[in-house]
Amino acid sequence: MKVTPAYRRTRRDFVSFGFVLMVAFSAGCSDAGSGVSGSACTTDDDCPSGYACVPSGGSAVCRRNGGGEDSSGGGSPGAGGSSAAGGSGGHSGESGKGGSAESGGSGGIDIGSGGTTDGGSGGIDIGSGGTNGGSSGGDVSCAGYPVWNSKVIYNTAGELVEYNCKLYKNQGFAYEVNPETNNGQYYQWLLIGSCSESDCAMGEGPWIACGNYDHWTSGDYEIYNNVWGGGAGTQCITAWDEGHWTVQSTQPATSGVKSYPNSGFVNVGKSISSLVTFTSSFDITVPSTGDWEASYDIWVPSEIMIWMYTVGNVGPIATSWDSEGKPVPSATDLTLGGHTWNVYHQSGGTNVISFVRTANTTSATVDILALLNWARDQGWIQDGTIGAAQFGFEISGTDNVPIDFACKSFSMTIN
Repeated sequence: MKVTPAYRRTRRDFVSFGFVLMVAFSAGCSDAGSGVSGSACTTDDDCPSGYACVPSGGSAVCRRNGGGEDSSGGGSPGAGGSSAAGGSGGHSGESGKGGSAESGGSGGIDIGSGGTTDGGSGGIDIGSGGTNGGSSGGDVSCAGYPVWNSKVIYNTAGELVEYNCKLYKNQGFAYEVNPETNNGQYYQWLLIGSCSESDCAMGEGPWIACGNYDHWTSGDYEIYNNVWGGGAGTQCITAWDEGHWTVQSTQPATSGVKSYPNSGFVNVGKSISSLVTFTSSFDITVPSTGDWEASYDIWVPSEIMIWMYTVGNVGPIATSWDSEGKPVPSATDLTLGGHTWNVYHQSGGTNVISFVRTANTTSATVDILALLNWARDQGWIQDGTIGAAQFGFEISGTDNVPIDFACKSFSMTIN
């Protein structure tokens, strides 16, 4: 979203105004910020008017907006240039941090390699920092800053992110706004400079969320943090796409499910009888502690659960229980869909069918349609329309210790 000022000057206006301003400034003083630029700072509030706090090495220092230092050898990088005069590198500097919305150039009028009209090597409205942004200034450290992701809401002014080996500062609110093509004085992002690290990040970073019901759409899939149980603790999910995501969960050692972080389809919208194929594959890395299981959860609209890996004090819902309080299976050692299962059925109240694999596995392909057809043949479910179809980790407890789960690959094929 671009904020357009009420009056927009022409390029000639900017060149003429910038030249007069440059001459007047040169005659009045050589450096109004002498003795201030380079001072250590934490935020822009630590710097005097006309200066911004920008990263420098492992710390941050005050630099004059739009200019840097006034020196014949090329000024130090500035923080963003608001003048129409073009360069953000000072009177005779070579490079700045961002350039103004109109000028973009890195040399300044009548100074840089482009001459009076072009305003240096960046030129008016051209700078290499993206749309209406200036060329990037000197190297800055990007270490420790998050990598921009299009699905993350950025609503803190001054927040710094890395994208394609450049550092950008948020100027208010940004969502699904690419900083590379939307930076400058009147844009959501301001280019700070190029990353000095050789291993700087290219492309988008992961989606990271810690809200109980945070979710993210990736293609036809939805990744869902899904902390829903009573007395639940904290949980954060990090996702690159539907098949590559991790979860760290910290839950009390109390009864009941606390969360089900997952990836899958929100609504399949097809009946069981209409399907020719319903298969799924996964590859996961799991902890050896806690109380949880890795499972599919499919609604038809009855609930069908497919347990692939189980740890700790968890068990499926059943119609009856033995003397030790363990659920009694309705079918045992059923070989179906490429695996062997014990099957549990609760028919009273909520209709729940749980296929529990007789041996744990962290990687498999499952013929889910075969399981649905078998349950229908038993008369346990009708030929209903399939709603949500998900795969994830149903977590009951971690003894208040954070434990980590990882989905390394996941896919579903339904037709």
